[in-house]
Amino acid sequence: MQIENKTYKYDLINLCVTVPFLVLIAACGVLLVLYSTSKYGSAITHDSVAYIYAAESILSGKGMQYFGYDSPLVQWPPLFPLILAGMKSAGVNLIFASAHFNGIIYALVILISGLWILKNTRNGIFAIIGSLALLASIPLYYVSRFIWSETLFIFFTLLFFISMDNYIEKTYTKVPLQKKTSEEPSTEKSSIKFLILASIFAALACLTRYIGITVVITGAMVLLIQKKKVFNRLLEIVLFGAISSVPTVIWVVRNYLLTGTLTGGRFPSQNGINENIELFFKTISLWIAPTYSENMAYLIIGIFIFIAIIIILICKINLTSQVSISASNNVNANNNVNKIIILLIFSIIYSVYLLLSASTVSFDSINNRLLSPIYIALILLMLFTIAAFIDIASKGKVNMILITILAALLFSSWIVYPLSEIRDDANYSYENGAGILSSKWWEQSPLIEYVRELPSDFVICSNCPDAVYIHSGKISRYPPKKEGLHWYGIRQFEKIVEENENVYIIWFDVDVGESIYNIQELQEYFRIEVIDKLYDGIIYSVHQ
Repeated sequence: MQIENKTYKYDLINLCVTVPFLVLIAACGVLLVLYSTSKYGSAITHDSVAYIYAAESILSGKGMQYFGYDSPLVQWPPLFPLILAGMKSAGVNLIFASAHFNGIIYALVILISGLWILKNTRNGIFAIIGSLALLASIPLYYVSRFIWSETLFIFFTLLFFISMDNYIEKTYTKVPLQKKTSEEPSTEKSSIKFLILASIFAALACLTRYIGITVVITGAMVLLIQKKKVFNRLLEIVLFGAISSVPTVIWVVRNYLLTGTLTGGRFPSQNGINENIELFFKTISLWIAPTYSENMAYLIIGIFIFIAIIIILICKINLTSQVSISASNNVNANNNVNKIIILLIFSIIYSVYLLLSASTVSFDSINNRLLSPIYIALILLMLFTIAAFIDIASKGKVNMILITILAALLFSSWIVYPLSEIRDDANYSYENGAGILSSKWWEQSPLIEYVRELPSDFVICSNCPDAVYIHSGKISRYPPKKEGLHWYGIRQFEKIVEENENVYIIWFDVDVGESIYNIQELQEYFRIEVIDKLYDGIIYSVHQ
């Protein structure tokens, strides 16, 4: 009883001292995003404009339309545009309101992660270190500046981790690789709500980004490796799969009926698997160390993953009985191993899926944006690995102090270097714009100013229609693509020119690749005249 009272007092003090720190760190996340975007709004790319345009097309009664061509939106799932539509209906400016939205989601990710760590490790230092590592996260801060869906996707993925872990923990006191002993009471009925919650969060992740399928696969794998009767496992997988997958399946069927494709036209990748693997590891290494310290970054990550695997094996084959730990510590270690398994499975599945996709289909090169969901999984994986190691190792004060110091030293590499990078980036974003289309250069563009003065009945095409649309408020479209769906092709563009008297092309002096027809190529089909030349590009009129 005396030991229990001491433990209760320790937990209460830990809670009262640690939680205010976690709230403060989370609040810093909001302020960091808002500071970076305060002058020019959220960072904007073509994807951002596509989300905004889809939201506005919903409100105008046209359904969910793709930006740049008169075609349905199929390239992304619908949840993020629907959220933006809801915000837009409240009369807010999406460029600035999105920064508040992403900032709040970023803060929730930091806070919920910290509370999850605190609850399961009962170590305030670990919770604060984890929250600081997320605040100082180069990829999480990067994606939160943009009008992108990644921050929301990470949020739903985190809630999936917690719900799935709660389901496993409420069902068993052992890791999912072990059978429940006859002495342990069954709590499967009371834990089913956590399985349903995990299914819902997986569904929301899929409706946010197509790569959310990796969350569904992770859930199915975790359920599959439980030591239950085969029928029970299959029943749970079917339940989880139905709830998590059906909404996205309905959306994909809609895509196919409208366009004949599941997720839009895709081109073969230009990067091979070897190049993508190199980009994968290089990007991750730069999260915790400068370029010249890549090998040290690999070593740190490798050590943690190796220890995590060893701990899983120890708990699996019951080697814990051979070391001097108490029964309660054994349960704590096993519960942390539950989390390690879930996080490790997700990290592997997400990484493999991304590498295979990037080597098969053409999209952005592997970068901070695409790998941002891995960051939080790695941070949590490492912290729960250390916590499990402490529970398995001797509980002597010296050992505890040494392990805590080791953890702090290792995690300082995830905080000190990235924090300095983020500080410099935030200051630059404040002065010059958060990135890409949200910048001083685009705000002051003479071509954009020219477009603002054009009559509303003019049809505007551009090699940068997203910039035209965001900064002038006028709907613009791309020139025709050389390949793709029929909405994107030269015949559709011919109809536009034939049906409209005033068709202008605003051509910026920027490199846009070879997927669209350039001016010289368009001259083979149309009569094109120069209207004006400005320092950042040329205005053309197009006629049959």
